[in-house]
Amino acid sequence: MKQIKSDGFIRISKQEARRRYNDMIAVYAAPCKSKPVSQGIIHRLDYYQPMEPELPHPPLTFEQVVAAFESHCCNTKKGRYAVFFINLNYVIGVETHV
Repeated sequence: MKQIKSDGFIRISKQEARRRYNDMIAVYAAPCKSKPVSQGIIHRLDYYQPMEPELPHPPLTFEQVVAAFESHCCNTKKGRYAVFFINLNYVIGVETHV
């Protein structure tokens, strides 16, 4: 895996992203061919389905969120699969909520 550190984000593996997502730590995704931070196309993977806020929804699994992201944001031009990032400030121990 190509290690990328850019504008406060660091790239992580899918396995690491799944673990952090399940621990309720903010995980970000972008299409694999893009330059996510410089182009502003990095997306936070959300835990809950926000379609009807008045009804309680169970948390979405990591696989469901990634499948939805890849179907909506990935294509042949941007890349066919997602790559994952975390906030570098969180890695150093300073939690920031973006």
